[in-house]
Amino acid sequence: MPVRSLAIVHATPPQGRTGGYRMNRLMYDLLAKHYETREYAFARGSPTLSAAFYPFYPLARPLAEGLMTRYDVVFTEWCGYFPAPGDLTYLGPPTPPSGGPLPLRRLMGIGPRPTPGFWPPPLEWLYYNPIVRPLFDAAAMDALDRIGTICATGRMIQAQIREDLRRESRVIYPAIPADELAALVAMRSGVRERRVVVVSRIVPEKHVEDVVEIANRMADVPFAIVGYVPGYGRAYLDQLRRASRAGNVQFFPDLDEAAKGELIARSRVFLNPSRNDTLVIALLEAMVSGIAPVAHASGGPLEYLEPHQMYRTIEEGVAAVRAALDRPTDPARNEGAERARSILDPVRLEREIVQAVEDAAVAKRR
Repeated sequence: MPVRSLAIVHATPPQGRTGGYRMNRLMYDLLAKHYETREYAFARGSPTLSAAFYPFYPLARPLAEGLMTRYDVVFTEWCGYFPAPGDLTYLGPPTPPSGGPLPLRRLMGIGPRPTPGFWPPPLEWLYYNPIVRPLFDAAAMDALDRIGTICATGRMIQAQIREDLRRESRVIYPAIPADELAALVAMRSGVRERRVVVVSRIVPEKHVEDVVEIANRMADVPFAIVGYVPGYGRAYLDQLRRASRAGNVQFFPDLDEAAKGELIARSRVFLNPSRNDTLVIALLEAMVSGIAPVAHASGGPLEYLEPHQMYRTIEEGVAAVRAALDRPTDPARNEGAERARSILDPVRLEREIVQAVEDAAVAKRR
């Protein structure tokens, strides 16, 4: 029996600025090509509000159960830090506020307090209140029990799901639109300057301070840090500017997409300092363009980078960046660029996500 109707339950703002939001939006549009879809958006416009999905679970559960009877398949994402019940869920949890390893069970209950200002004080109090919190934990586990098939954004998340949730999952990498992918491939033949570029949200949990410290030890090399600065990151940006002693770091907090692409196309090394991110879309996009990647040895980059392209300490970071700057690159034989292109291929994503929906429908009918 073919799948005709599909409900999509998500917390993706329509104009989300981060890589995860953009990837999710593409996935929903691809699904709409194959099925009659309707979207149900929680916390539209604010990651802060998605955390507030916790206290609304007693109302949301009947809604989810009703959707599962009305639609052939209910496709959900984790709404912020909370699993939404459904026949098929796509799991790529947000970066832990601590920046360190954080099992999935902590995303549902006992995580460390986030960076001050990450949430408004009333919501933070509600989220960490020792009396209310056990109710949230119980609701999260109840929601998890009502999820059918789980898809993971990478092998690191797949391993965490197996270890912490005792559930199996299938890996489906996200993708980017075909025109954006083609534009990145076209950048490979450009002339590159001896410069290091970083594209990241400028917030403490992304560890951009490591970039500044690496730059301080490489005074002869210019660094460009590009990224969105949310309200709680403004003091952090000021701190980074004060910490830049060598005078070789430029900050671009409001660079538009065209200018950002041009900067990447003209730079020789892309440095990613974030730790335990699930896939690091910005790094993969940069790799497609032919830039030499260097990243912290954790999370998603472990799946597609070579050991000499990763670091764990500042000293190792300096050595890896210097080696990448000095290593000649041949666009025609750039295996890393082709590997990244295959991961971000929207044709591959469309094929795999449609198959996952069909399989979830079969499992639901059993």
